[in-house]
Amino acid sequence: VDLILSDNARGIRSALLDEVFVATDLALRQLTRQSSAWISQSLQPPRLPGPLGMLTPRLPKLIPDRVSGAALDRIAPALEPEEQVYLNDLVLLSFDLLELDEDPDKVLSSPVKSLDMLRKLAARLSAGGRMSETDQAQQNELVSTMSQLGMQLVSPARGSQEEQARARTLRDMTQNLTSRLVELQRERVFGPRGNNT
Repeated sequence: VDLILSDNARGIRSALLDEVFVATDLALRQLTRQSSAWISQSLQPPRLPGPLGMLTPRLPKLIPDRVSGAALDRIAPALEPEEQVYLNDLVLLSFDLLELDEDPDKVLSSPVKSLDMLRKLAARLSAGGRMSETDQAQQNELVSTMSQLGMQLVSPARGSQEEQARARTLRDMTQNLTSRLVELQRERVFGPRGNNT
């Protein structure tokens, strides 16, 4: 983290920010599409088993499928096959790095399973999980570094000049990423700037 936030790593930081931008966009699009389908299904009461299923009332759709599908395609376009492969590879890499024994396809198949996996991961990290002393030391160092960075973001006037510079760099990276994601979404919904359509 220190290397990435140092002045000597501007090129690495720029490339890393580009990758984070692409990965975040892909993950948000996929999550939005999955959540939309899950929410639509969740709003309907469960069907009774067998022939009684015909008696289960169905709630009317407030927005026709055609309109909601077009809006979803505009807000969160479906991933192209190569984008899906890239996102899947990132998820697999993340699962390997975090030593998760879950099947990524199953975990990512619904928002509920994804949230459950995050809950399990948080519980494992807070409890120390099944880690060796070396892994535990690395986790403690990571938690400490992230805590320090978080504190520097909240109160950047604290710490040494080097810590303040790292906080400014991290804040600039976060603002850059956020503004790029907002601009991309604005263009998806309203079209490129200067286009009156």
